[in-house]
Amino acid sequence: MQRIIENLTQQHKELIKSATTMFGWLDADKLRKHGAGEVFKALSTLSGILRVHVAMEDRSLYPHLVQHSDLQIRTLAQKFLHDRKAIQQHFDEYRALWPTAAAIERSPEPFIADTRLVLGVLWNRMKLEDDVLHPEIVRVFAAA
Repeated sequence: MQRIIENLTQQHKELIKSATTMFGWLDADKLRKHGAGEVFKALSTLSGILRVHVAMEDRSLYPHLVQHSDLQIRTLAQKFLHDRKAIQQHFDEYRALWPTAAAIERSPEPFIADTRLVLGVLWNRMKLEDDVLHPEIVRVFAAA
């Protein structure tokens, strides 16, 4: 389980790197002047990493946690999984709004507002996973 947590934590670092690149482009004048190609590339990278991350959680993490003998771990995992599904839906709706660089270029201000919101949600989720879920998993599995 420790290796899974290490991989998920590494993916968080990659997500933060893509998000940081995106933040550098969240300026309407900059998007108008230079186009949205770079921010769209960062968004595509972030989306790809996020897909892999969610698949890894669904395949290697949550199935073990929701069936674990420890009630606290099961309850925590169910809450995190439930919350993740809502975040995933929010992200999918966001991506549907911004499917191309041209869509971003047509409406830079709404894209910026939507992006700030979705990146904040993702940041908060990763922070909770890193500060609450992952340490608890390591603790329980180390004690087993």
